[in-house]
Amino acid sequence: MKEDKLSTMHNYFRKIDTDKIPQLDIVKTFPYNIHLLINDSYDIYIPYKNSQGSIDCYCVDFKLNKFNEIMITKFY
Repeated sequence: MKEDKLSTMHNYFRKIDTDKIPQLDIVKTFPYNIHLLINDSYDIYIPYKNSQGSIDCYCVDFKLNKFNEIMITKFY
């Protein structure tokens, strides 16, 4: 999650069509927490600053497969 562009994270998006995800204008990400949800899934709310200086947030839901690889199930 340290990358500034979603395109560099393409290998994590196995269940999502990445062409439908808008490119975010991320200059800096801030600390975030990972929350355990029901059914062994997780979510992350990642705050970031864009090039205009505004603060926003994007959210990711994911699960871990049997190899402990991140499998993103929702991006919003």
